Amino acid sequence: VQATGVAPTDDGFTLIAAGAADSDRDGASFIGDPAMGFSPMRQFGPGFMSHFKLKIRSGLKTNELMLIDSPGMIDSPAKQERERGYDFLEVTRWLAEHA
Repeated sequence: VQATGVAPTDDGFTLIAAGAADSDRDGASFIGDPAMGFSPMRQFGPGFMSHFKLKIRSGLKTNELMLIDSPGMIDSPAKQERERGYDFLEVTRWLAEHA
């Protein structure tokens, strides 16, 4: 489902969920979908939405669980937003508070 390797393998968040058929969606397409529950994340802007994706997979055994793969940390918190294009710590906080 996800590529692995020496960190960082990617610089975005990936939401993995069960579904009837395999599909991939970009952040803007599912953040804007009120049924998904991620609409409040629009506050993090287009820089974030381009680093957030959804992978729906039919082989998962549960419909009750969503997994979030997060990017690795950049050494300095001050560099987080500048290098990523969004506020990594605030996005991580939002996801934790809504888990």
